[in-house]
Amino acid sequence: MMKVDVTILGGGPGGFAAALKAREYGFKALLIEKEAVGGVCLHRGCIPTKSLLADAFLLRKEKREDKKNAFSEMLSKKEKVVSRIHQGALDTLKKEGVLLIQGEAKVVREHLVRVNDETIETKFILIATGSRPKEITGFPFDGERILSSDDLLKIKDIPQSLLIIGAGPTGCEFASLFHVLGTQVFLLEVAPSILPGQDEEISEALKKIFIKQGIEVHAGETVVSVQKRDEGVVVSTASGEKKSAEKILVSIGRSPNSQNLGLESLEFSLINGVIPVDACLRTVVPSIYAVGDVTGKWPLAHVASHQGRIAIENIAGKKRSAEEMAIPECVFTMPEIAKVGWTEKEAKGKGKEIRVGRSSFFVSAKAQILEEKEGFVKLVGEAQTGKLLGAHLLGPQVTELLGELTLALRMGISVSEIQETIHPHPTLSESVEEAARDFVQKGKQRDNHTFSGMASKAN
Repeated sequence: MMKVDVTILGGGPGGFAAALKAREYGFKALLIEKEAVGGVCLHRGCIPTKSLLADAFLLRKEKREDKKNAFSEMLSKKEKVVSRIHQGALDTLKKEGVLLIQGEAKVVREHLVRVNDETIETKFILIATGSRPKEITGFPFDGERILSSDDLLKIKDIPQSLLIIGAGPTGCEFASLFHVLGTQVFLLEVAPSILPGQDEEISEALKKIFIKQGIEVHAGETVVSVQKRDEGVVVSTASGEKKSAEKILVSIGRSPNSQNLGLESLEFSLINGVIPVDACLRTVVPSIYAVGDVTGKWPLAHVASHQGRIAIENIAGKKRSAEEMAIPECVFTMPEIAKVGWTEKEAKGKGKEIRVGRSSFFVSAKAQILEEKEGFVKLVGEAQTGKLLGAHLLGPQVTELLGELTLALRMGISVSEIQETIHPHPTLSESVEEAARDFVQKGKQRDNHTFSGMASKAN
């Protein structure tokens, strides 16, 4: 029987980060992955989609006509990128001394795990099994006409038309990608706006850009039926609309991979498949932790990695909380979207008196150079203290600008401190400084107005 300190179920971002952190503390760590190290993020999510989107951006700039050959080149590059990162991950695990077993693990009891007919005795278990695409009830994925995001990444030919059900980050990214490839794209969202959860100004601005680009957008639409035909699929909505397309992408969220883990033997109370954890990422069983998508908290790869490290620190006795306000979110549409902290609506809903600073990329020298002038930076802060509460960006390469604002939010920095920080010229980061300046100037105008009013009353 193998004996280890920590057994990690799932080799995606959360499990991978946890395994390396465990070795930092000198733990004997075993990582069990039933498919390939890197998980969905590396093989069917973040990395392949962003590789394709980066190439699609260049394709759009170059105005290439041979879309078929271009797509073939994009797919080839995507596979090479994934392969290199995968091999790098394997090499890192080996170098750091992490034990790796490929197989499907099952928790037998609190300190016992079985995989490939082998029993593992372990002091702690960390579950990082991720999630899978959610299906629409009654319309299961068939890999041919009704596709998941996993299925769509496997296609070799560009579809003539694509109907996307669900305008969250994944749906909107695929809308951008296939529009550039020449596909007629229809985007359906049940919520009143696309990208629900984003700042309302951002969502509305992207919707207008999509429509301008030629993407057909329908928000507030509920799908009631899907009919497969030889030439494609017909979708009917509650409003009576009918849309035909060669293929459908169903992108309505993800379901946690908590089944077949043996958790029922430990009397776990799962909520819609989600494994409940406390702020320290511990489950109801003290020696078992869970991180990432399977916990139902923030389905983002970088959050899973962060949680994986936090969980190991707690196993080591550090007692760190994984609760964070400063969680960056990126959407790699064209143009990109970046968000951290509260939206204007959320801040007001929490009783905050706020002020907003804005800056348009149209006046950015770097944006003019890039010929990517659409979008803006929006900073939300407390009116009295000037403390940053949230940042929302739409525009060129804004995902690369989010680190500064995430740090500012996490450290409690005021918007005026951002404005007083020298930003290099000519860069897109100057738009962050300009938005901060707008925020500060509005505060001065308000203070001057208040002072003038007080002075008038005194006289």
